[in-house]
Amino acid sequence: MENIEKRYTLYLKIGDDELSVSGEEAGYIREMLEEFKYLHSGKVRVAPSAEPGPRAKKARPGAVAEAGFAELYKKARPRKGLDKALLYLYYLRQKGETRGVRPREIARAIAGTGEKAPKAISTSLGYMKRLGLVSMKDRFWSITSKGVDRVEKKLMR
Repeated sequence: MENIEKRYTLYLKIGDDELSVSGEEAGYIREMLEEFKYLHSGKVRVAPSAEPGPRAKKARPGAVAEAGFAELYKKARPRKGLDKALLYLYYLRQKGETRGVRPREIARAIAGTGEKAPKAISTSLGYMKRLGLVSMKDRFWSITSKGVDRVEKKLMR
């Protein structure tokens, strides 16, 4: 008998924002959809009027430069987006931060080092969650002890 694997794919577009996730677990897809909905819950869609006025641009916060993280980043020099995100979570744990962070905070911190932030941080975090390197509680991500071990063995050589 043939082993048939199910693969789930989700493609969602709201305004200029897009999410494309695929995987073998429906639960993971649902989790990414909830994260996307949460990130965009502040947006209100308004019916277009007869004469559209000029659209105000949303002010987005720029990169956050943390001196301690920038030093650690230069020392470790991570190459993959996974390692960049994991390194920031490691830095926060070493600093004593217990609350966790959202993916956009990770992107801002990486951009603050002068590097380009990875595009699919949420997807990378979901993948690392399945590996047991990170955990998510109330939509805040934090590193696990297994993730700390990986950073110390792989990046801090």
